[in-house]
Amino acid sequence: MIEIVYGGNKAVLEGIRLSSLSICKHCSKPILFYILTMDLRNVSNRYQPINEEEVDELKSQLRTLNPDVDVRLYDLTQKYLMENKYKRDIHHSYTPYCLLRLFSYQIEDIGDKVIYLDVDTMAYGNIEELFNIDITDYELAGVKDAMGKYWINPKYINSGVLLINMKKVRETSSFERALKYTLSHRSILIDQNAINHYCKKKLYLENKFNNQRKMTDDTLIKHFCKVLKFFPFMHCENIKQWHIDKVRNKLQIHHFDDIYKIYFDLTKKRTSVNHKD
Repeated sequence: MIEIVYGGNKAVLEGIRLSSLSICKHCSKPILFYILTMDLRNVSNRYQPINEEEVDELKSQLRTLNPDVDVRLYDLTQKYLMENKYKRDIHHSYTPYCLLRLFSYQIEDIGDKVIYLDVDTMAYGNIEELFNIDITDYELAGVKDAMGKYWINPKYINSGVLLINMKKVRETSSFERALKYTLSHRSILIDQNAINHYCKKKLYLENKFNNQRKMTDDTLIKHFCKVLKFFPFMHCENIKQWHIDKVRNKLQIHHFDDIYKIYFDLTKKRTSVNHKD
């Protein structure tokens, strides 16, 4: 059983849908998706949680590609509020939902090894290749951050795609310490910085497992993360896979057109059913 974790709210549900569809398109092995969410409308009206009905619909859609799929929803609102004594959004440029990966060690259902994926990732190959990497002696495996390896540390890992040895992480308490740090400090990329600092035993993977730049033939996972552009002026480009027209026309990426077709077909079917109701 391949286990995969996402974290987010209703605003990024379509990202999770596209990402998980791409995984199921390329992998026929049994897959268990964990979706971690929170209801933080007290912080912002934008922070609405994903609900069970939406997860059931997603599960049904994914099973059209892979019948051996399950999707489980975990609402971590109370855990977050108990841990976050400041009861506020601690990030500048990211939402509190980026912390959910650090709560994963507290979920007993998650097995000894799990893949964590940001919602802005797409599979272009069989994710089983990543899951089967031996990390017995490591806390986690990941790819160096495309910018951070130059500006922060040559060994700085991007936390958007992680293969986590949950058994070892629970033993070393690295995620627990990283979580406490992120909830008591404020800075850009604080959760990623904490993971890099507190997880001491890391296995460095090839770029294909978390391609943060242009698509390559061997790409397994494409990460649609922020990219710093210098022309015609310095700016951040932040195109996600659900910005379909921009992905095709601006990024000139057509590798996921098959997934987009499946997505559009399922969306039409969903709309048709809703109209009948």
